[in-house]
Amino acid sequence: MTKTFFIFTALLFFLCTWLGAAPKYVIVFIGDGFGQNQRELVETATGEKLKLNALPSRAPTTTFNALNETTDSAASGTAIACGQKTLNKCLGLDKDGKALKSIAVRLQERGFKIGIVTSSPLNDATPAAYYAHQKSRNFKRAITEEMAASNFDFFGGQPPSKDKKESSRDAERLTREILEKNDYHVFEGDDCLEHCKPGQKNAALRTPRHPGFNLPADSPSLADFTRSAIACLDNETGFFLMVEKGDIDYSGHQNDAAKLIHAVLDFDEAVMVGLAFQKQRPQDTLIIVTADHETGGLMLDNPTRETLTRLFAQKTPLTAMKKEISPLAKQGTPEARAQMLAFFEDSFFSCEAPFSDEEKARLEKVWDDYVAHKENLPGYESMYGKYAAPVIEAARIRDARCRIRYTTFGHSKAPVWTSAIGPGHEAFSLPMDNTQIPKKIWKIVMPNSAWAE
Repeated sequence: MTKTFFIFTALLFFLCTWLGAAPKYVIVFIGDGFGQNQRELVETATGEKLKLNALPSRAPTTTFNALNETTDSAASGTAIACGQKTLNKCLGLDKDGKALKSIAVRLQERGFKIGIVTSSPLNDATPAAYYAHQKSRNFKRAITEEMAASNFDFFGGQPPSKDKKESSRDAERLTREILEKNDYHVFEGDDCLEHCKPGQKNAALRTPRHPGFNLPADSPSLADFTRSAIACLDNETGFFLMVEKGDIDYSGHQNDAAKLIHAVLDFDEAVMVGLAFQKQRPQDTLIIVTADHETGGLMLDNPTRETLTRLFAQKTPLTAMKKEISPLAKQGTPEARAQMLAFFEDSFFSCEAPFSDEEKARLEKVWDDYVAHKENLPGYESMYGKYAAPVIEAARIRDARCRIRYTTFGHSKAPVWTSAIGPGHEAFSLPMDNTQIPKKIWKIVMPNSAWAE
């Protein structure tokens, strides 16, 4: 009888493998602004292969919006979540304003538990594309209300951002009230994940820590949020989890290659949590790693690990350097200019050779223009505000030594990579458009049910 039982079990296992049983657990990792060159840069700089690059299927993915223009995160998030192109700023709506149903909602209707984790605000474009239907990603209060009404089982990450007309204190209070009114258990602070439990609707509101530059590390990491979400969502019916790393996008908008490396490595750690779960349940778990678009127009001019070591010498993010040089710019003296040069040499190069005469002349010209224009030198602006021209110029000098360069402060139309592991991963091995991602997931998870537009 024992021998018969083992033979039957073995045959059942091989039969299920041959038939390709549909997975019950789906985790989609989205690196915001995470292009192909960003992946290659980090691997070259560290000399190690990213775990997210080692998945068995991988293919380039187009990201343009409904007008065939460069996308924003709302349009691309909607494409990845809902399977249709739309206009920039639109969430969960097609280009004509018709409401779309996301892959998360579709699976929720089939009994799956749903989770959203992000290092960006939870009502930001990428996470909101899974539950919101708004003509503008800027309608923050309305998006937060849809978040609370979604009945998703787990929300974790940076607290929802406020409407322009709200104070930060009122926004925090309103967000908590709305979530609690919809039966969410709301937890805040560094220990927020310790209180999240299965069997209840959890909202863990805390910005995941961003490693690097010796910043405080008290908050849970994106990997910690991912681990907690999986533990809370795990059940026999199935779950869908989306995990986003937004700081990759921020680093691109800021043209901060050093910050980019820390962000990508942090994202890779979160992916490793998902891969560990997938390894435990390989026949039941599908993992997809993708990006909504590329940010910064990053170009690689044949960098090597040796040239890129300079990125690890940077002491603070570029955005923090502006605060250091602003007082010097207000002084506008020759002594202040000399202090500026010394500050950048120390911030970017530490003990490496100082600026060459040519580099110093470039930076001094930008500095003089910056001081003359009272810090409002045109041409150094993005959707996240104005950047200090001398900071950017000093970073460009460093980047040239690294053999890399940014070409924009915004998004680009460069294709991104989508990779996958788990049952049906082969569907992600050929070039695709981002609208195909949710439809491929649906076909793998629900092979007997057509995707209805």
